[in-house]
Amino acid sequence: MKRAYLLLPIIAIAAAWISGCSLIQSVPTTQQEATAELENALPTDIWESLQERDPYPYTTPLPPPNSTLIDGIYVKQEPMELLGEHIHCRRCPDWLYEGGLWKIRFDRGIYRVLHVDLGWKSLGSYAVSGDQLLLFNDPNCIEDTGAYRWKLESGVLIFEVVDDPCAILLRGKNLAHLPWQSCERQVDVAASDQRPTPEGCE
Repeated sequence: MKRAYLLLPIIAIAAAWISGCSLIQSVPTTQQEATAELENALPTDIWESLQERDPYPYTTPLPPPNSTLIDGIYVKQEPMELLGEHIHCRRCPDWLYEGGLWKIRFDRGIYRVLHVDLGWKSLGSYAVSGDQLLLFNDPNCIEDTGAYRWKLESGVLIFEVVDDPCAILLRGKNLAHLPWQSCERQVDVAASDQRPTPEGCE
């Protein structure tokens, strides 16, 4: 009888351990469901949800929400043969300019960017002075500030990197690699006609 009493604490500990293991084993299932839900999300859903997020002032205060000349939505289509087929990886390099459709929005001091095909996204703060553009408060490089020159003509946005160490220089290489097409309707005065809306602006 005395031996049975001695075994009771051991049995209780074993039962708690088994219960804990069952709880731990259920966590990956929840994570897998969340991952599957993200993978099944439509690009429009990801883009819309991104518009509801604001950057965090990691090292620099958020700029005032004032309109700037660069404000708008822009897209670019990187050729698929640039880096080959998309490779599934748990931690791909941030800002890697992979082939496919890219979309970026500048909106009163906040930029939001999305790779439509892969679902990769980011955001941050920006400030404009003339043709000078500064990018900061990006969660992928919280201590880095990117400096650029920019030009917007006839609905085409072009970046020139001055200095941007973010994501082992990949943010600058991405933004400046190809021109970005404005999603605003552009009127060709000479042809008295509207240019078609670029793919991905919908």
